[in-house]
Amino acid sequence: MINIITDIEEFFSLEYDFIFMVGAGHFGTKISSFMNRANIKFECFLDNKHGGKGIDLNGKSIEKVEYLNEYKGKKCGLIITPFDSLDLVLQLNELDRDDDNYFTCLVPRAKRFDGTYYYDINAVLGYLRKKIINREAPTIISNDCVASMIYTNIWQKDKSISPTINIRITPNDY
Repeated sequence: MINIITDIEEFFSLEYDFIFMVGAGHFGTKISSFMNRANIKFECFLDNKHGGKGIDLNGKSIEKVEYLNEYKGKKCGLIITPFDSLDLVLQLNELDRDDDNYFTCLVPRAKRFDGTYYYDINAVLGYLRKKIINREAPTIISNDCVASMIYTNIWQKDKSISPTINIRITPNDY
């Protein structure tokens, strides 16, 4: 059985043994890049067009969907990208499995004004951007008080953590 989730936060709140990126096209590459920056690990790309050819993308292999047969009995999260997603979901359903809820698929979508739906990559990237930004605040070296404003506005941190608070650094000092 395939469990399809459209809510990004719900998908990432569940625990998985493995996460896969279904689709190695533009959206899959973009989302995987943000996942790497947010320290969210995934196993590999699944793409029938390019899978099984020994191709590496962003340090991950690209495999055919049948590769999931090696993960029997594991709880797998699949991030579905828009191209050929219906064909891939149907193929996932055909894979031989023994347990229920074997796959949990994230298919983020948004509703257009005319009632139709579209793939919402911005929702996924927005969630991952928050994960990246909400990690530990980096040290910002600034030549004036701009660093304290960045700490306060983005990380909601006390501006006194800036190493350059109340200091003005001229270009000659660099």
